[in-house]
Amino acid sequence: MDTERSPLLEKITGQEPHLLRFEHHLEGGFVRLFRRMVDEAVENGQVILMLDLSAVGHADSAGLGALLSAERRVSEAGGELVLIAPVLAVRKTLFLLGLDLRIKVFPDEDAARAWLGPSPKPFDPRPLPPTAPPL
Repeated sequence: MDTERSPLLEKITGQEPHLLRFEHHLEGGFVRLFRRMVDEAVENGQVILMLDLSAVGHADSAGLGALLSAERRVSEAGGELVLIAPVLAVRKTLFLLGLDLRIKVFPDEDAARAWLGPSPKPFDPRPLPPTAPPL
């Protein structure tokens, strides 16, 4: 397993699904690097992506737009993009914008891997209410 680290995120390769672990807020200055890493993954045939958001305190409109673009890019390549352990503030934002209906959210990496399994199961979105306790 190879690991590439930047001040903003850690990319763990050599495994499927591909894991990106965010170490920064999901905001404008980060978007270019994030998009490049998603593009590289898809171009290398890694179309099952898990995004670990457990260290992300907030997401601005540019960051949320980048998430949607990444989901679209991966989906068009026949893959799946899931989010792991977003903090309550980020989950609330996803819920309020209806993004949790498009992008699957899991409480931890094990749950995401179990759902992804050999082939992802159909997604039945059951959005968490914005006042839900942390996953």
